[in-house]
Amino acid sequence: MLGKYFDNKRIVLVGPSPHLIRKNLGKFIDSFDVVVRVNELGVVGEMSKDYGSRTDISFLTLTDESLPIYMKMKEEVNYDHLKAVVCPGDEYNYNPIAQSSKTQNVKEYFNSIDLNVDFFHIKTPTFEERCKIFECFPTTGSVTIYELLNHNYKELYICGFSFYTTKFRYSPKGMEYFRIPEKNQHKHNFRAPGHNIRQEIKVLKSITKNNSKINGDKLFRRIILSKTNLYYEVRRFIIYKLNFDNYKNVIKKLLRRLKKY
Repeated sequence: MLGKYFDNKRIVLVGPSPHLIRKNLGKFIDSFDVVVRVNELGVVGEMSKDYGSRTDISFLTLTDESLPIYMKMKEEVNYDHLKAVVCPGDEYNYNPIAQSSKTQNVKEYFNSIDLNVDFFHIKTPTFEERCKIFECFPTTGSVTIYELLNHNYKELYICGFSFYTTKFRYSPKGMEYFRIPEKNQHKHNFRAPGHNIRQEIKVLKSITKNNSKINGDKLFRRIILSKTNLYYEVRRFIIYKLNFDNYKNVIKKLLRRLKKY
């Protein structure tokens, strides 16, 4: 079913990383047959010169926390070209690694957003099987890349994924959306994600190896398409450890522990 959107097409997958700012990739992104985004319905007008203006397919995490983000996006972004939403996660947001509790069905969350587009939930392989493939609970970005690789595309270009090696996780507008859920309405700049990114990179490097139809921006080439992990490990150390935000967070955590005694 999804093949009708991807087969024999030039596809660009655009992530929300801030490293695309001032790169002026907008026209290049819009030149592809299909523009895919992760956890975004589209982009606001002022960001189109760097992130492109179109969104044809959107891979979304559909949860209680994400729903108000997408509702706010509907008010602000251009999603006129949106044809389909794809949920690559578990049907009930079950985390087989942590054995979390289940939520309502992801189709119900999609219906709440009220978008007049096609909806797909990836069932093969199951999300549990994909967790086994990655040997961790993968990010939506990684399972999106995994899904696209299984289609008969003509070309796949991947940009806007820093794998959390930038000072902020997302673009300034993306950070606004990120802070909509109550649990994210803090002033800390936590740079490390709650996922095993090192393991995800290991798998992505393996499944993209020697694939001549895949290319990407400089960060994607250095982190995923390179033969070594050196660049990622150096960037990871600098961003996670050698920064003022890290020391502030360490001190705050220490103070919270001291208050318990």
